[in-house]
Amino acid sequence: MGSRLRNLVRRSLLAPEVDGEAPPGQEPSVRDTQSLETLLLDYEMVREDERNYLNVQAGLYGVAIALIALMIGALTQECGLGMREPPDCTDAPDAVLAAAPILPLGLIAFIQGMGSIASIRSYYLRGLERELGRYVPQPIAALGDLRPISYVGLTTELISLRRGFLTYRILFNTILLAIFVVFGGMTFYIGTAVTRPYQVAMAVLYGTVVLILLTQTLQATVGGARLFALVARRFVQGPRYSHLPKVHAATEGGVATTFGATRQRSFLSYLLLPRPEDMIKWSIAPLTYAAFAVGPGGWADVRGFVVLWLVLEYLVYMARYQWNDVRGVTDDWEHSESAARGRLPIGRDFAETRSNILGSVFVAALRLVLAMLVAWLAGLVAQTGWTIAVVFGVAVLYEVFRSPALARVPGTVPVVWLLVGAGYAIRGAVGIQGAGVPLRSGPALVGLGFFVSFGIMFVLLTWVLDATSYGRTGPDGSWAFRPALRRKPHLARLLSHTSLRRHLVTGQRDEEPEGEYGGDVRLLRDDPQRPRPGAPWNVAQVVAAGLGAVLGLELAVPADRLPAAHLTVLAGGVALALLVQQIRKTWVNVLTVVAGVGAPVAVALVAGAAYPVLAPLPWLVVALTYVSFRGSSYQELKSFGPMVVGHLRRLPRLLMRGIVGSATWDRLVR
Repeated sequence: MGSRLRNLVRRSLLAPEVDGEAPPGQEPSVRDTQSLETLLLDYEMVREDERNYLNVQAGLYGVAIALIALMIGALTQECGLGMREPPDCTDAPDAVLAAAPILPLGLIAFIQGMGSIASIRSYYLRGLERELGRYVPQPIAALGDLRPISYVGLTTELISLRRGFLTYRILFNTILLAIFVVFGGMTFYIGTAVTRPYQVAMAVLYGTVVLILLTQTLQATVGGARLFALVARRFVQGPRYSHLPKVHAATEGGVATTFGATRQRSFLSYLLLPRPEDMIKWSIAPLTYAAFAVGPGGWADVRGFVVLWLVLEYLVYMARYQWNDVRGVTDDWEHSESAARGRLPIGRDFAETRSNILGSVFVAALRLVLAMLVAWLAGLVAQTGWTIAVVFGVAVLYEVFRSPALARVPGTVPVVWLLVGAGYAIRGAVGIQGAGVPLRSGPALVGLGFFVSFGIMFVLLTWVLDATSYGRTGPDGSWAFRPALRRKPHLARLLSHTSLRRHLVTGQRDEEPEGEYGGDVRLLRDDPQRPRPGAPWNVAQVVAAGLGAVLGLELAVPADRLPAAHLTVLAGGVALALLVQQIRKTWVNVLTVVAGVGAPVAVALVAGAAYPVLAPLPWLVVALTYVSFRGSSYQELKSFGPMVVGHLRRLPRLLMRGIVGSATWDRLVR
């Protein structure tokens, strides 16, 4: 059909107008001929794709009906549904029954996805037909005024669910309704035979998927024109897959592959894990639980702790981060390290930005609902409820004091600095309470104070380095910052505790100043002035080091809680913290930290501690974190996580190379 159609239309285009000769100036150009060839080839390919789709769709409908019929037959053999009595029935586990609707649901979802593609294909084909119609303007004589190459447009008048024949729309909706009624009825029937936890899980899982399916079905049918316009607009503005991998021959075996510019992360990956870089904080609660369980507490409720920990980190805190990202979406995507930060993707147009923001808010709310659902199933409703209240209570205060309305009010910036430590204390409290240690006890109070001060140090060190990413350095050592830094006084105020000679760029637009990128500068390590003990992050470091030394002694469980022992480790922790602040060379700092481990261990041994090895751990965490952050630039800080992931991905290759030998490995990879 394709070659015959192309030949016919080509002859129509190239045919002489009058007595074998075309009128002057009317000769078809080479460009017209090439354009026609391209349109015809495109039309032929899309029509072929449509034919394949119809064949696959017919087969899938048959498979879906067969699957549902097969499942109905299988369910009649289940004892729990009451259709048969033993021994003529089979007692299937609840998990198997609850998972039974997954196969037909997945098939229906696949059919719906193909339907969305069919809707886009229909609009595209109609556009091609109109474009081709310009080359063959004469109607089909046998059919009156009907023009050729209009088959898709003609059939659309019948089958369109927006403006097609009413009888066809009724028939189609009947098919759709029958599928959902049968599937929904079967799923509901299964739900009556399983226990309550499986009923809740089925309602959440299948209900969510069915709601999405209904929404997408309406979008692809009644809202087909809007769907096509949205997809086409996004494509015209630049397809997301424009940064294709470029593969070149490598110098030593294999291939070397490079990619284009860094893209936004996908919206789905963001919803699954909004803040991958903050997963280091996931270790706080379990490490605290283990330390307190070995020391003053015990391993009483491991299951309850694990459930509450996962609910806190993956559901509650990820919802809180999503809220933070929604409020700061503009600032995040104007950030110099926006790709490395991996915050909420904004898309390429207003419609996608709005969709992503609303979708993120919905998923954040869904996370909180799931948190309470899991808590109800695990019998942890009170603990989870208090956790959500505290996390979002602190979050509300943080967002209020950080808002533009209050940000420039005197005294509000230090409040923001203090609030950032609360999240670390909440995580620590989950671990402490999970180990059976009352939160009002001495070790717990010291631990909470330690986590607050450690969190403040951690965040303020990150923020002062983050502030450098808004600026650039000149040849004379001066700094110029983008006006965007003015919108973040909690970052800008930290720079006043450094020796930067800086000025803020003025102007209407948030333009990038000239000079070297400030995010590459190791600001705290290379500061020409001596470190200032009064800098907020240094004050927090001293407090965290002192409390960490005392907490370490409490974790070691001394036989005699002598005030002298606590004062000794407190003074030693503070003194070592001040010493670490003043040492510039990283390797000297590391040696100082390692040498400082001996003091708390010695005091713990003198005090008759049961676990002296635990004594230096909190102080050690503070010191190593401080040394690591102070010796880094903001870019190094943000690239640390991806670097670790890259090394982990290469680990299997390194292990295999060690197993088979370098020579054999080199042959394998060529």
